[in-house]
Amino acid sequence: EDDAPDAELTPLGRGQAEEVRARVAGTAAFVGIDLVCASTLSRALETADLIFPPEAAPEIPRVPLDDLREISGLLTNAKRRSRTELEAKFKGGGWQFSALATEHDELWTPEELEPHAQVAERGYQALKWIWQRRERNVLVVAHGGIYHFL
Repeated sequence: EDDAPDAELTPLGRGQAEEVRARVAGTAAFVGIDLVCASTLSRALETADLIFPPEAAPEIPRVPLDDLREISGLLTNAKRRSRTELEAKFKGGGWQFSALATEHDELWTPEELEPHAQVAERGYQALKWIWQRRERNVLVVAHGGIYHFL
């Protein structure tokens, strides 16, 4: 269901991710990926796994970042699962869920959408975190709402 909490990746989304993988697999940029970052919403984590499967390079760090999440609040599909649920759902995929600051989603509220300035600041903080890493070829999987502000 599209507006269920932490909505799953749709069949269309799976197809699009597989298309991207087919298009970029074997390219210099793809072969050189040394860090995978994704939104903490399941559909983004699954997209990252489809594009760059964890078994393809298990040594590559895979870091979920709350700051890459979709615009939060009001819509339940933007509410993330607990850290424990994410660890169980993506077990064995190499995702470093210990990087999440909180067990539960403290960003999402049922009353209103997150203010645009806050979304932009989150996006900035995510990019800043990535820029400060030693890795240079980073796969980033997020959502249209956050990309609008980057």
